[in-house]
Amino acid sequence: MYLRKTYTKKTGRTYLSIVHGYRDSGGNPKQKTVRSLGYLDNLEKEYADPVAHFTIEAAVMEKERQTNQSVTVTLEMNGQVDRSNANRKNYGHIVFSKIYHEFEIDRFLKNARRHESFKFNTDAIMRQLMFNRLLYPGSKRASFLNKGLFFDNFNFSLDDIYHALGDGYIYSKSIRGASKEFKDWVLEKAGYSQPSKNSSFKLKSKIVPDAVINVTVKQIGKKKYKKKETVEQKWIVYYSDKYAVRAKHKREEAIEKALKMIENPAKYRRTFDYGAVGYIENLKIDKETGEIKNFEDSLILNTKKIKEEEIYDGYYAIVTSELDDPDEHIIKMYRELWRIEESFKVTKSVLEARPVYLHTIEHINAHFLICFVSLLVARIVEIRLGGKYTIAKITDSLRNVACSHIDQNLWLFDFADEVTDDCNAAFGADFGRKVMTLKEIKNNLGHAKNR
Repeated sequence: MYLRKTYTKKTGRTYLSIVHGYRDSGGNPKQKTVRSLGYLDNLEKEYADPVAHFTIEAAVMEKERQTNQSVTVTLEMNGQVDRSNANRKNYGHIVFSKIYHEFEIDRFLKNARRHESFKFNTDAIMRQLMFNRLLYPGSKRASFLNKGLFFDNFNFSLDDIYHALGDGYIYSKSIRGASKEFKDWVLEKAGYSQPSKNSSFKLKSKIVPDAVINVTVKQIGKKKYKKKETVEQKWIVYYSDKYAVRAKHKREEAIEKALKMIENPAKYRRTFDYGAVGYIENLKIDKETGEIKNFEDSLILNTKKIKEEEIYDGYYAIVTSELDDPDEHIIKMYRELWRIEESFKVTKSVLEARPVYLHTIEHINAHFLICFVSLLVARIVEIRLGGKYTIAKITDSLRNVACSHIDQNLWLFDFADEVTDDCNAAFGADFGRKVMTLKEIKNNLGHAKNR
């Protein structure tokens, strides 16, 4: 707190007040009047030197505020939410930040940056994408939109992320769930070519100038808000007898399980086999328990669905933004992405890594690096906690360690559990406190970066 002197040129008078300086949830400097004192000329009638007197008083009040373990918060009942700043932020990422800096990943990226011509901060981009991959998995765009969830100053643009890691996309497309236009194009014989005459493998592609895609424009927690956009993209479809045999075998296994469920439905839950459930007609499932509800109803095998699926056995479809890349190269890229995911299955189940928004070898390597660094950091945290908790449990708990801005520099916390208790012992994270000032939070995050 300090004494503020406000001079009004129009009246020639100076008004004194004691104010408290702080930063809002966005880190912007703000002031709050703690005590209005009055005009200087009036105060001079009561005090020999009002400025000196109240400067000392403000200093005493500030000392008391700093030593006082309780604070009084004033909330306006009709106050409005500050929409210009993020009023709730994650603090649990401090654990991942500590490991990241302990292993000097930041130093490596900063040193590498010195030898490149780009200006964007690869260290900040890597940290932000890693935090999101561990706590709020999603696309690069979704990660960028989430950067306000962290106290770190991530001062980079979405274009910086795309330039650092690559833009464009490759992803597989379900043929059975596609539009009639897409299905008809897949089954149409015209356009297919065979790279080898002695092979059953064949492929074709086409450029679609007005394809409709869903783009994530905002993400709050796990809820994603999307809008439709029209883009130009390439469709690639290929067929192989090997894929056809594999698809038929997997379906026959599911049908066999479906027949067992039809014969004795009371014995199974829906979780027995989700694929098998899809081949049963008249089936009703209790959404809460997962149990079959209609034991008395006639359950029959959905032969119509089976015949429809048989038509597409052996076909596989890929969609990409890379219009000029050869079809064989796109297929190779996708297979490489899939191999990465199979090597790190935890990134698919816990980190939700998917082979999308990537095209060149460099971009695939960037995707691999983010997933690998995230997995490495998460594994180290798991080991430091004595192997008591799975990565899924750790990330769930640290995702919940979030705080809400309530007044001035104060942030209110509302979560703690056994994981956060053990994190305190292993990492000195300062979890479990109900209230912290922004300065305390920033100091803790700063200490986490010390080696």
